[in-house]
Amino acid sequence: MLRSDLSSGLGGNERWLRQCSSMTPELLTSLLAQVRAMSRIGQGGGQRRPRSSCRVPCTALEPGGMAASRFLTGIVGAIACATFFVAPASSSPPPGLTTYGRVIWHVDALLHDTFGQRRVWVNPTGNAVSAPRAFSTRFISESGSRRYIFTFANARHSAFRTATPPRPPKAHIGAAGWAIPLMLKRSYISCGNGTWLYEHGGSGPANWELFCGR
Repeated sequence: MLRSDLSSGLGGNERWLRQCSSMTPELLTSLLAQVRAMSRIGQGGGQRRPRSSCRVPCTALEPGGMAASRFLTGIVGAIACATFFVAPASSSPPPGLTTYGRVIWHVDALLHDTFGQRRVWVNPTGNAVSAPRAFSTRFISESGSRRYIFTFANARHSAFRTATPPRPPKAHIGAAGWAIPLMLKRSYISCGNGTWLYEHGGSGPANWELFCGR
């Protein structure tokens, strides 16, 4: 019904508005109401006119009305797409990612699955250097909490799972670097195939590195 209303009320601009396919019915209804209200103002006094079979607003049939209608619907359509467009959630990693990219996608998806769009921090779970770090929405302190920066804004349905194994994954501390297991809600994060999510530091890549290991 909403698509039909847009077709009769917005004319040729409907095709342009169809690009906003992620708009909810509520937002479409609100947009349509704004267009109708503005059209009534153009008709004068807010008086209703009898329905006709015209495919564009009736004001467009009046002198100067066509240009005004096109301007109005173009502006409203642009605002609708710019304001209300929301990219759909992705349930699988996009093609072309490296191994590291796929790890980051699944971590982002797991955190979105768990916390939604809330801000996420990485906090230590103890004072020891080898103590696991934990993802949380709780901020502890400037010195202890690190904000997690998402790479994939709409990643969902991660293949990673939380688990509490009989033998927890251990930290690996070396002379030039370290690898610390990461946790989520007091559980470790399984990447599958007996591997666990780790954070690497020290000698290695310049950027913050997450990897799946044993």
